[in-house]
Amino acid sequence: MSLREVFDAGLLDYMLTGEGANIIGRVGDIGQPASPECLIHTIDLHYGPGDLPHGLAGGFSIVAECVMDRAGFRELVPRAGFRATHDFLQALDGYARG
Repeated sequence: MSLREVFDAGLLDYMLTGEGANIIGRVGDIGQPASPECLIHTIDLHYGPGDLPHGLAGGFSIVAECVMDRAGFRELVPRAGFRATHDFLQALDGYARG
């Protein structure tokens, strides 16, 4: 299931209710690296007011990182912020296409 399908199945509705939401996840089995360069891949999806990238006062943000060791990481995709739901969903589609 793609991220877009997860959002279409109800995660977007959940994020839009209340004061805001933060969805955090990781890819990688305990003790097994996610890739040759990364111990784990992490993703942080945020909706609501707060400290969003690019100085947005509110909306959606996406942060996806490769954790290389306890002290180092690199972004898998550029940090991004979106005011509109449509723009956020379009970005998810773009990430899926690579």
